[in-house]
Amino acid sequence: MTTTTKKITRTTIKSFINREMKNGNLFIKNESSFDGMVDCIMPIKGGFTRVEVSDSNNSYTLGVKGAWFVGQSRDHFTPYADDNFIGYEVYNCCGSFILAMARRDTLQMRDASNDEADSTYCRSCSHNSGENIGHYKCVKCGNNK
Repeated sequence: MTTTTKKITRTTIKSFINREMKNGNLFIKNESSFDGMVDCIMPIKGGFTRVEVSDSNNSYTLGVKGAWFVGQSRDHFTPYADDNFIGYEVYNCCGSFILAMARRDTLQMRDASNDEADSTYCRSCSHNSGENIGHYKCVKCGNNK
């Protein structure tokens, strides 16, 4: 018995972006980018950040600042999942990045206030959520961040 997975297409990614942007739960992690100084793709260090809307080159960014889609079947998509995020990795001749949403079961979002939290660590048990995404209830100790 073989299992088949649904092919990930640009339409899949567009739908994911639109849905998660409406929910305010879309994050990006740039892993590499084209660098004209050395005429090749270079790695980028950094973690996930909340997506900002891009108003320029919408056909190439799909409205996501930091993302660049080449189009014409030259973008490659793979599923992505870790302890805190689930989404898609995108790579092409211009670099690679991950578009993901925070896992609801790992990071239970709380609207404690409009202020952003200043740390990725729980103040009670030092559990690292991995990203500054605002206020949530720590899944390790249950205390509010």
